[in-house]
Amino acid sequence: MHPAPLIDVYTICWNEQRMLPYFLRHYGQFARRIVVSDDGSTDSTVQIARSHPLTEVRPSGLAREFDGEAERLALREQQWRESRGRADWVVVVDCDEFLWHPDLVDYLRDCRRRGVTVPRTLGYEMVANHFPSTGAQIYDEIRNGVRANHMDKLVIFDPGAVDSMNYAVGRHHAQPAGRIAFDSDPGLLLLHYKHLGAKYVLPRYRELEGRRTVEDRWMGWSAHYEWPDQLLLDWHRTAMQNAVDVLAPWTRMSSNG
Repeated sequence: MHPAPLIDVYTICWNEQRMLPYFLRHYGQFARRIVVSDDGSTDSTVQIARSHPLTEVRPSGLAREFDGEAERLALREQQWRESRGRADWVVVVDCDEFLWHPDLVDYLRDCRRRGVTVPRTLGYEMVANHFPSTGAQIYDEIRNGVRANHMDKLVIFDPGAVDSMNYAVGRHHAQPAGRIAFDSDPGLLLLHYKHLGAKYVLPRYRELEGRRTVEDRWMGWSAHYEWPDQLLLDWHRTAMQNAVDVLAPWTRMSSNG
């Protein structure tokens, strides 16, 4: 059996004191280290991050109050490069994005055996009427979601094989350059936990809308944070009606060997 792969995780956080414990519990299962770049949080985000044994907490890099999408994109393009020669895989995600597989370590071993350098994902918008309340994994409590093509992000890759990811804003699209080999069928899930009840998502959207920079607004970046409350509520209601247990097919396959 080959040794477990070395995995570095990179994320950018702002006021994520509710989501961050779930993020750290999940990625702490398999990461070698977790780099948290804080974008000027005013809640307990930094303290929570520093309390985890695998984290390195850093400022996001700018002297002004907070970054815009262009600055966050530049950080995501550059920061993972420090893992070259140190990690087998890097994961570049937001704090509400959970890369999932019933046996991620074994899957990545198989990717290496097959020469895959950029595993692909199937994205889902996870939905619930309430924010999770347990100290377990978030996907143990909230398993229902709807398929979301815009979440098929390339968030994990071999830093020794990739020269540049060439992400678009939001990382919904990428054109990686280097020794690129995709897997033929996406074997990983990317679970996005944003729409977790009106009491969570409506204030969160208003907070994030308030942090968009002049450039963000001019370019139309993160324009979904402008959605009015009623549109968000209508989307959530429809998603709840169409949601399925996202993990069931994979967990059944795992239990069947």
